[in-house]
Amino acid sequence: MDDIFNYLTDLFDDVPVPEVKITVDHDLDKEEFENVKELILSTPGITGVDFKGTVSVNFIEQIKCLLEISPLVDDKSVEKIVLVNFNRKELEKLLNLNYVNPETWSIAYKYEDNSFKVALLPEVRKIEEYISLISSSLKKNLTPLELIKELYDFVKLLEPKEEASNLLQDIINTRTASSYGFSYLLQELLARFNIPSYIIDVSRDKKLFHSLLVEINDDKYLASGMYLFDPESDAVPKHSYRNDLARHVNYNFFALSCEEVQRLVYGDKFAGIMGALMISDEEFGFRKYRRRKNIREVTKIENTFDTNYLGLKEKINTTKNIPQDMKVKLFTSNVKKELIKLNKNIDVKHIIKENYLVKRQEMFIEEKKEIEPVDIYDI
Repeated sequence: MDDIFNYLTDLFDDVPVPEVKITVDHDLDKEEFENVKELILSTPGITGVDFKGTVSVNFIEQIKCLLEISPLVDDKSVEKIVLVNFNRKELEKLLNLNYVNPETWSIAYKYEDNSFKVALLPEVRKIEEYISLISSSLKKNLTPLELIKELYDFVKLLEPKEEASNLLQDIINTRTASSYGFSYLLQELLARFNIPSYIIDVSRDKKLFHSLLVEINDDKYLASGMYLFDPESDAVPKHSYRNDLARHVNYNFFALSCEEVQRLVYGDKFAGIMGALMISDEEFGFRKYRRRKNIREVTKIENTFDTNYLGLKEKINTTKNIPQDMKVKLFTSNVKKELIKLNKNIDVKHIIKENYLVKRQEMFIEEKKEIEPVDIYDI
């Protein structure tokens, strides 16, 4: 095949070849397909193919095969981009096709806010393999909080790095993450279990941090309402511990109510949409935020939790703090066997319990402080 391609391209060496880019946004009928087939098999200047709209995986595979067998197309020089909002099953089917040049394919792996998140095919495969590996390792019949705790354990093993990339493929490849990256990976993992969440902004010492807002109803642990998860604040950098056990014992920022965040000794203040939601006068808060930032974020958080602005505010205000004994029960009853085996001479469950209770006393003041929420633009 290469000899034929080289021979034919030699014939055209002195002839300018116009670049041709093909766009396919639906499964073509017989006549349309024959036209595209003839184009691919007889045109030497094809540089790219974009797949959009409602085109199916089966049809993408047909075009892929034509590009790979065409005597006039150098498949490794053709950029293919798939911008289609496939469901999980169809995306897996697309990823599992046999590609001659996988590095020339860019695949949309998520659709959000009217835009696609895209990565090269090998990177998307790594993302799916990583998440599938985590999902398959989880126990069956977990309650919502137990499931989140298991995923939280994976995420907080990332290495904190302020300037780390926020691309999902980079977080997974480097195992490093910024404050946003920690929450983003946890959000992606939760999404695979159909648990909606929203990344919120928090100001601490005039720097912006992030937490994940999740609605939880878990009777076993007396959890009901909107809770915040900050895996980065529970992560331990590699340079600061002697024993790997230290990376597994922190749950100080796990499932905090908004009221608890307002009592943190660090002086955390909600910013952005959460800042508006925490203003006691809901109408004033909504108007204030609407003036400073696009209404799109309000719509996004409403859609995430399937309620309107006032409904969300009500859910936050009626959220009950999870009792400490319930949290201790959660943290110590689901300790990985591997962790216990690696620390035979240590009572791992006792260390987790004591670490949580001691840090709890250090982290919170008795009364909720009346804090004026900050605007994200003031940071």
